[in-house]
Order: sequence, then C-alpha cells, then structure tokens
Amino acid sequence: MKTILMILTFPTFTIVNVCYAQTKQENQLSKLVQLSDNKEVFMSNKINIFNAEEKISGNNSALNVASSSDLLDSIYNWHLDNTNNWELYGKYFYGYGSNNNKTFFLVKFWTGSSWGNCYQNFNTYDSNNNLTTDLHQIWNGNDWDNNAQDFYSYDSSNNLISDIYQLWNGSSWYNYSQKLCTNDSNNNLTTCLSQSWNGNGWDNSAQDFYTYDSNNNLTSNIYQNWNGSSWDNHSRYLYTYDSNNNKTCYKYQPWVGSSWRNCTRNLYTYDSNNNLTSDLYQYWNGSSWDNDYQHLYTYDTNNNLTSGLYQHWNGSSWDNDYQGLCTYDSNNNLTINLTQYWEINSWADDFRYLNSYDLNNNLTSELRQAWNGNNWDNTDSSYRYYSAYLSAGIKNLYKSEIKVSIFPNPAQEQCIINCITENNVNVILRMYDVSGNLLLFQTSKVSGTYYQNKIDLSAYAKGIYTINLQIGDNQISKKIVIEK
Repeated sequence: MKTILMILTFPTFTIVNVCYAQTKQENQLSKLVQLSDNKEVFMSNKINIFNAEEKISGNNSALNVASSSDLLDSIYNWHLDNTNNWELYGKYFYGYGSNNNKTFFLVKFWTGSSWGNCYQNFNTYDSNNNLTTDLHQIWNGNDWDNNAQDFYSYDSSNNLISDIYQLWNGSSWYNYSQKLCTNDSNNNLTTCLSQSWNGNGWDNSAQDFYTYDSNNNLTSNIYQNWNGSSWDNHSRYLYTYDSNNNKTCYKYQPWVGSSWRNCTRNLYTYDSNNNLTSDLYQYWNGSSWDNDYQHLYTYDTNNNLTSGLYQHWNGSSWDNDYQGLCTYDSNNNLTINLTQYWEINSWADDFRYLNSYDLNNNLTSELRQAWNGNNWDNTDSSYRYYSAYLSAGIKNLYKSEIKVSIFPNPAQEQCIINCITENNVNVILRMYDVSGNLLLFQTSKVSGTYYQNKIDLSAYAKGIYTINLQIGDNQISKKIVIEK
C-alpha cells in the first residue's frame, strides 16, 4: 500500500516537530534525505511518526528508490499573476537509474521571458542501492558551476559509516567536514563523530552517543562539543516507550556546570491502534513541569488522520489556536486539507489544499486556496507527472510526451488547462459529454511553448466530460468531472 504524505499546516509548529526537529541524529544525517523544496512540513499518516530515530541507522537506500508502481517524472508549479491568470513559474525534473534510484534532479524557474536554470543534483549508488555520491551544482547564468558534494560509505550491513562533505573553490574541491559513524550488532547507530577540515587534517567538532533498549528503541542521545583538547557535555535527549514501543516521553536536558538540568519534555498518548492522539509540550520552571502547548489528533476507521488541534496554555486552561481538518477518498488518499484558526469563539477558515490522484493513487495535482472572508481564492498550484518503472538507463525527461494538466478537477464554474508544447504550434480543443456529443470547439495558436486556456463550465450540467486537445500532430484526451 502506498504511503500518503500529508500536510498539516500549523504556522511554525508542526505535528512532526517531535520526531524531526527534536531528533539530533536526524539533523546530523539530514543530507542523506533528498527532499524537494516544499513550503510545508510533510508527515505520513500510515506509519508511526516516531520511527525516524530507529530508521536513520539502517539502509538509506529506501530514501532514493521509488516506492510505488510509478516514478515521479516532473512537477510543475503555478501561481496567479497580477491579472489573476495562472502563470507557470517553476519546474522540477527527476531522472532515474536502472534500479529506479533517483540519479538526477533539476530545478528551473520562469524569469519573465524564458526558463532559467537554477540548480541540479547528480547521485550515484553502489550495488546495494546505497547512495554513494551527491553532487550539487548551481547555474551562473551561462553554465553550471560546482557547489558542493558528498561521498558516502557503508559497512557490510549497509549502515552508513562515513560522509565526507566538500565545497568547490572555483577550480578544485576542498574538504569541509566529515561524519564518522559506528553501529551495533542490531544495526543501530551508536556513535557519530563530526569533524572539520583545517587545511591539513581533520579537527574534532562534535560527537553523539546513542543507546537503545532490548526492542531497539532509542533511549538516549548525548551530544558533546570539542573544546580544543577534550570533550564537553552539551545536551542529552532521553526517550521512554510503552509496551507497544510507542514513544511516551521525550526529554531534553542541557549540561549546566557539572550536571544535567531539565529543560523541556513532550508526553505522548495513543489509541488502541497505536495512533498518536496527544502531544503535550512542557518546560521546566526550576521545580516542576509547566504546560506550554499541546496537539490533539483524531482518526477515521481506516486510521487516517482527520484532525489536528493546536492549543496553548494560558496559565489555567487551554486556548484554541489552529486546527487542520482532512478528508479522504475511498482509496484513503488525502483530498482536502483545511487549516482553520480560532477567532474569539469559533473557527474561521484560513487556507486549504485540494488534491487529485491518478488511477494508481499517485498525487497528480495540488491546488492551494486562501479564504478571503466570502470565497476561496486560488493562490498557487502544482501538477505531478509519473512514468512506469524503468527497465534500464536514465529517462530523458525533455523528450517525453506532451503533458497536459487540468485543474481544479473536479471543477464547478471553470477550469484551467495547461501544457508545455513545441514552439508556435496550433492547438484545437474539443469537449464531449459521455454520449460523445461535441459541446465545445476552440482553435488557437501557441506563441512560444506554453499553452493555457481558461474554460467556462457554468453552462454544463454535473457529470463526466472528455477534453481532447490536438496539439500539432499529437492527440491528448483527459477526463474532467463537473460538480454543482
């Protein structure tokens, strides 16, 4: 089953703070995680969100190998321009090797008159699908300049044991930092040493020590800094778990003088299906724990997260701040993600995401809308294209078939059709009902390589329709659903 990634858009706090922002070793090894530039923080609603600490010491190849029957080819981003028309402003392209490992990533942005390169990454892998090199380049206006690169090595169990990070000085590579890791017999990360390059050799910088219980749950993480001659304690993180291995407490303690001092902690509860139901954040006042804020979560019968409520403590009781409300289709795909804020004594809409999926349950379009007090205003949108698993070689994304997006879909009063075409081609649009009757016929000539057409749907009844585009010598048909 595909893992569906959700966005719960609380302002600066997120549902996943407890496992991402507060997990030390994940920050240290974050360069291994290849994430695109999302504006929000993602979380999975299908897995225990506290698995990050345990998983980071294992084989990192899962971060790079596609997990569904399709591969993400590209993402196109739109926003509304000053005339309230959709403008394509960003494109992301992905390339894959013979084992479906991501080997290439390119970002392009619209400069106002043409597409400009921004940055690109190239990755290589060993025979076990472990990431071995990660090269980052940036566009200087005329050509690609090297920027940074990582070299990774692994033990016989595919555990990461070293990461050497280098920067480009304009003519050659030079060492900047490295991480050296050790693992126990259960493949748990036990130590991570960080060092910086002094021009001639490696100097110690920081180190982490990790311990685990008999179930391989992380129980402690001690972080130390190098003072030039010896190691100084800096901070530690303590974890406890219930009988189902769900994390119940996360405690942060800094080293003060000669002992560990309480600072903050999170307390977690779960339902009978091991879904996280509450996350209480507290700080130490010197003698006891004081409440600060909490998250409360609910789920449907399929264990999909349906609501996330954020509240802060006013000194005597809890006050509402924000909440996220989620709805799903029959395949458990997230279709609507609504964020509301508390206004005096009721909830007020803030913004929402509307998602659509293909027949393989791949997320294809995401439309973001903001509430203006009376109606939903479109703000930006993205569309994702996929291809089947590759048998060998890297797919040439620039010579793939013409891609057409229709959003929103389902639609009510209007829809926007977008596609990238060859230069100056003729486009014929036809729209048919389910009986094959021709309802709409339009012709246009594309100036440049970008076709956009806003279709008025207000005169058409609720139902399923087919939009056919003849673009030069190519024919593309898409279904659209009209809802009233």
